[in-house]
Amino acid sequence: MSFYDWVREEARLIHADGCSGVTNIDGICCLIHDLEFYYGKSATDAYRHSTGPGDAIAWQDADAIGFDEANANFRRCCFRESILGYANPLAWWRYWGVRTQKGRAAWDAHRARERQET
Repeated sequence: MSFYDWVREEARLIHADGCSGVTNIDGICCLIHDLEFYYGKSATDAYRHSTGPGDAIAWQDADAIGFDEANANFRRCCFRESILGYANPLAWWRYWGVRTQKGRAAWDAHRARERQET
């Protein structure tokens, strides 16, 4: 299974909404970002550990990442997926959007959920 197919399946399992409130251009990047925010782990690393969608151990074994790293991964993905690359104004706009207080609140809410589950 390709990384992107795995991401789509993993995102479906957590009911990720992808690109909230904006166009779904580069939507795979939004799903990766949703997963990294939800788990606080690297989606790329989880994929490497995974035996398939729904493999909770993959997320447990994946490298932990922080708020800034998840957002930087999102920015790099948006640039990589766009034919405009670093010149893509939508990618920059989205990157600045996820770094707001609203983005921080979403990150903090997921970390609080994790504390409650343990």
